[in-house]
Amino acid sequence: MGTKVIPAAVLLVALLALPGLAFPQSTEELAGQSAEQAGKLREALVHYVAALRPVDEGSSDASRLREKIIAIALKLDPPPAIPEEAQRRMARGTVAIKTAQAPADFEAAAAEFLEARNQAPWWPDAYFNLGVVKEKQGAHGQAISAFQAYLLARPTAEDASAVKTRIYELEFLQEKAQKAAAAKRQADQAAAAANQQAEQEAARQAEAQRAMIASLATGTWCEKGQFNGFGAGCATGSGVVNVGGRQVAISLATISMSVSGNQITISLDWHNGSFSEEKGVIEGSNLRGTHTIRNPGARMFDSAAFTGSVSPDGRLITINTVEHQQYPKTYEYVRLR
Repeated sequence: MGTKVIPAAVLLVALLALPGLAFPQSTEELAGQSAEQAGKLREALVHYVAALRPVDEGSSDASRLREKIIAIALKLDPPPAIPEEAQRRMARGTVAIKTAQAPADFEAAAAEFLEARNQAPWWPDAYFNLGVVKEKQGAHGQAISAFQAYLLARPTAEDASAVKTRIYELEFLQEKAQKAAAAKRQADQAAAAANQQAEQEAARQAEAQRAMIASLATGTWCEKGQFNGFGAGCATGSGVVNVGGRQVAISLATISMSVSGNQITISLDWHNGSFSEEKGVIEGSNLRGTHTIRNPGARMFDSAAFTGSVSPDGRLITINTVEHQQYPKTYEYVRLR
């Protein structure tokens, strides 16, 4: 049987799953460890500082290397000199924070103190000043880390108690900010869910409204109510209706509906030369438009505004108007099928 070759991707996944597996350290860090074990602390410090430079600012590796650097520096006597560039950056940051008038000024100060710390990661003052400006920026977590590093780099600091108190206060503010942020996230999520639900409901209602309006142009309609003053009934075409126990011959209107978007036209042909028409707009369940009656033979014409409504199921349309400028009139149109 031939030798099986394990794909590199599979091997990497298997290695990542091994508990406690440590990946190789950088060449500079390994050189620092070797120098430290040989008692060459100043040489180790140089290697550790070089190992720190390419590491991500907020990573655990960066924190670990800074702690190593601080521990080495505390063992050196005399202590390591502060590089000129670190001092220059510290001076620039100090004047930036003294003259700060806007958030951007604090950002500039933070950048200067951060570079001062990068140039001399064992320098307590760089950590302290960085903590001060981060506190002013409201970056509580970064301020706490900077003040903790200050205490680590200056274990006999006279202001240790005050700095610890400052850290405790920042921890409270950080927890408060985290709770507020969590509450805001929950509120935003709830609002987003409510908005989505409202949009879905609005879309459902709009679709139902469109379907209802479209259905108005189909089926058979009749006018319900008074027919030429003879009484109540509901029929189409022309013929005989029962009015108060009497059979009465009347000419009933042929009703047609046309719909375009939310525009509706209701036309009635009374078969006696008279025509009536409602042209209007459907807005939700409401109607508004113009009611017109005309009889060319009798030279009769009347036009007036109307208001009305459409039932939710689209089976009843009600029109309210005033005919001949003095007679209130209500028309009801019923969809038979």
